[in-house]
Amino acid sequence: MPIINTASSMKVALVQMQSQQDIEVNFREACRFLEESVNVHQAELIIFPENFLCMGAKHYWQYSAQFEACIRDFCAQAKRFSVALLLGSIPIPVSDASRKCFSRSILINRAGERIGHYDKVHLFDVQVTDEQGSYRESDAFEAGQEPCVYPVNDTHLGMSICYDLRFPGIYQRLREEGAELLAVPSAFTFKTGSAHWETLLKARAIETQCFVLAPNQCGSHPHHSAGLPRKTWGHSMIVDPWGEILCALDDQPGVCAATLDFDAMRSIRQSMPVMQHKRF
Repeated sequence: MPIINTASSMKVALVQMQSQQDIEVNFREACRFLEESVNVHQAELIIFPENFLCMGAKHYWQYSAQFEACIRDFCAQAKRFSVALLLGSIPIPVSDASRKCFSRSILINRAGERIGHYDKVHLFDVQVTDEQGSYRESDAFEAGQEPCVYPVNDTHLGMSICYDLRFPGIYQRLREEGAELLAVPSAFTFKTGSAHWETLLKARAIETQCFVLAPNQCGSHPHHSAGLPRKTWGHSMIVDPWGEILCALDDQPGVCAATLDFDAMRSIRQSMPVMQHKRF
């Protein structure tokens, strides 16, 4: 039986990172921002960006043991601080014999338990007029199949990752399944982010009447197959169900935090019941 959200508010924090190939360096930086989110912002839910433990590696599957050790440590920290964590995305091998990974978000509750995961459905195989030019995510990753909604604290969290943001149908499905929060951990490129990031985030929030929580990568990252580093847009932000930006960062690593007003969300949904009015 689904939980009913009777809470009036919740404090959330987004971590923006400039992740590199060194997993240990990225892990230490993520832990530093985790503690800042708890101690400075009193966050109850903390979300990390896409590929936050490693950006630009050639064979992600080779590092599965290191990734698993980091996940176990995050579980311990979630329990220690009594905070829910969404590990934005971590490459998880499809099988023991596979050299491809799922781009997987992992949800950890306040007791330090892994309570759910989501595998990125839409893979970024595109041509972009930037320094790198071509992106072929499917060379290293396998696509997931289903969107996911999980209970977290006293609400429901719908999961997505980065390129999913361009496909509104997945967010309509998440809202239909009870989502009140929509997570969009990302590594949006500088080129596409400067053009579309804020517009798409606001659109997804307005059309679903959900809070959109979008931590992004920022700055330059090495890339194994390109002569120039990959550049990401940053500008992580939290958008409310009316399309208002509650907080946002610029192009530097940091923490973006806000208090989500669920009473205001319920008022918007009651006064404009778009889900009841849908005809298609």
